[in-house]
Parts: sequence; structure tokens; C-alpha cells
Amino acid sequence: MLYVLTFVACLAGAPEPRCDRIELPWDGPAFRCQLFGQMEIARWLREHPGFVLEGGWRCERGRSI
Repeated sequence: MLYVLTFVACLAGAPEPRCDRIELPWDGPAFRCQLFGQMEIARWLREHPGFVLEGGWRCERGRSI
């Protein structure tokens, strides 16, 4: 079943808050999404300098991207 790793990332230092809901497709079991999701978020943040994680993250099932 397809899962989606979901989190909110905000552009740090922007004069007006700019936050985006990020959804990364995850094709694998839910426990792997929970286990390795934080590493995927860290990778995404490295690839998108200036953004920071706002709040937590979760794995949602049954979403199609």
C-alpha cells in the first residue's frame, strides 16, 4: 500500500511566514515510514536550504500522488 510522509516546512527568515505542506510518496510498509521518515525529511531539508521543519510529521496511508 502506498503511504505518504507528510510534514510542514517553513522558509526561515522570510519577512512573511511561508509554510508548505510537503507530501513525499512512500512505497513500503508503515513501520518503515515511521522508522526512516525522519531521515527522509532531513534529506529533503538538505535539498531545500532555508526551510525548517515546523512541528511533527506523520505517515498517512491510501493517498495517491
